[in-house]
Amino acid sequence: MITQIDKDTFETVYRGRIYTLCRSCSYAWSMWNKTINGRTNPPKPFDSLADVEKHYKHWKGIALLAGEK
Repeated sequence: MITQIDKDTFETVYRGRIYTLCRSCSYAWSMWNKTINGRTNPPKPFDSLADVEKHYKHWKGIALLAGEK
């Protein structure tokens, strides 16, 4: 399940990782993921939410939820 934290930040938990997606200044969107024990990976940039949906199936529907066409 995708949870909206604020206007430009979304989170979901999938296979023991917490994924945080937020709108950024340098790219359209950036995603961080960390394990449940707290180890964080560097952010991955995306040009659009369609790209996020293409790379991560568990983010399907985020473009609709965020209001991006």
